[in-house]
Amino acid sequence: MTDIFRDGAAYDVVVRWARAHGVEGALQLPVRVLDTRVDRQYRWYLYHFTEVGDLLRGRRTVPAPLYDAARAFLAEMASMTGRAESRWSALKAELEAAELSPTLAAVVDRLLALREELVEAGPGFDAEPGTATSLGLSSVPAGVVVHAEGPSMCNHGQPTSVFVPLEGRPRIVTCTCRDGGRACPRKLDGLDTLLSTLAATPIVPAARAIEALLAQPLWSRQLAVLEEAVEPRRSQLQADEKLGWRLTSGGWGLGFERVAARLKKRGDGYVTRRLTQDPRTLLENETLDAVDRTLLGLAALGHGEVLPATAMVLQHMAGHPRVFDSTDRKGGAKTLDVEVAPVRVRWTRGERGIEASCEFGPKSLRPDELVEMDEELGLPDVVVSVDRRRNKLFAAPMDPHTRNLIDALSAIDVALPDAALPELLAKREAMEKAAPVELAGGLEGPKRAPDLRWGVRLTASDGGKLHVELRVQVFAGGAWLTPGV
Repeated sequence: MTDIFRDGAAYDVVVRWARAHGVEGALQLPVRVLDTRVDRQYRWYLYHFTEVGDLLRGRRTVPAPLYDAARAFLAEMASMTGRAESRWSALKAELEAAELSPTLAAVVDRLLALREELVEAGPGFDAEPGTATSLGLSSVPAGVVVHAEGPSMCNHGQPTSVFVPLEGRPRIVTCTCRDGGRACPRKLDGLDTLLSTLAATPIVPAARAIEALLAQPLWSRQLAVLEEAVEPRRSQLQADEKLGWRLTSGGWGLGFERVAARLKKRGDGYVTRRLTQDPRTLLENETLDAVDRTLLGLAALGHGEVLPATAMVLQHMAGHPRVFDSTDRKGGAKTLDVEVAPVRVRWTRGERGIEASCEFGPKSLRPDELVEMDEELGLPDVVVSVDRRRNKLFAAPMDPHTRNLIDALSAIDVALPDAALPELLAKREAMEKAAPVELAGGLEGPKRAPDLRWGVRLTASDGGKLHVELRVQVFAGGAWLTPGV
């Protein structure tokens, strides 16, 4: 692998290596698959290149960290392909040894044909199998929905669902990822998951359910669908359940998944279970709170199974009574209190001189520490910290002005001398456009008693009229100011 990337290696050498290792399709993947592998300062390049191959082709003009990320990605795909071939060889042996009914044997033959078509037209490699996979049945057309909760590369790190048709034409395996009906690694993984289920000995309930479904005539299933179509959709929420949101993280970053929350009989906590129903269906439940309707509306815009932790989402989560931690405690779910407040810049005089800190929730961080935390999270417009001792989630919006200010503060690697105080105070108003600024440690100056008296300004106009204006003083001897300005 190292030899083909040595200085002067032509791009066609890389292509030949990728073809020989069955990962040529990885060169055509969009560069967004590298997003979580690249430092924030290099993400600008992700918007100016289309495919992973473009980065490897432009080695001399692409920053080394970005080029190394593309190279490591290609090597990882080659390793995945080798493991996928081993898994497939073992699965074929299981299928040959399985004793299947005529109905299930016909299903296996169909799935093998679909798999062969995918391998020929697909991306040329397989992804790692999804975790916590579950199967669902569709009656018309007959098919299986494979839900994989593990992060998928084809959907930019988010979970996906694959539909495998069991009857009729066209025989197209579809995926909920951004590639829709085209080839993607998760389709191959979904097919293999279903084939592994059918090859299991003894026969598993999912295989029996498929056999029972196909035993029903198509016209009978179509009539049943007509009856279901005229009935109102039912939510997955039971009478004693309410919608909740559980913190989760993965290749897609930090976000919230939908859960059904039921209050425990003793009233001292909740028991939760994950909801997979489409958010549009849940919106039809009239018992939903207004804030949950807003959050479901955001989820329905296309965010997928996980609602990303953006500033807007967290603003709605603040004060929500049913936000849960990703790790459940024994006997129930652990609630999180979401607090959203801006980062405060605090200037204080210490032993070394005048220094700045960033006050974020209960933490007091150096600017460079906050920059590092922000880059590690990789969230678009917010920085988040979970304090599990306090059962709190602290969030601070990070718009471009705030980020620029924190970055500039992190570049000040020495304490300021006292002589810099007048100029620092002169720049306070400009800094407060990006974040609240506090002065402490004697920098705030002497305290003065406020002047609570009103002042009246009388002005005579050319027409002989008298104008009366009210004025106030912040403190005695200060300038007269217009109230509220």
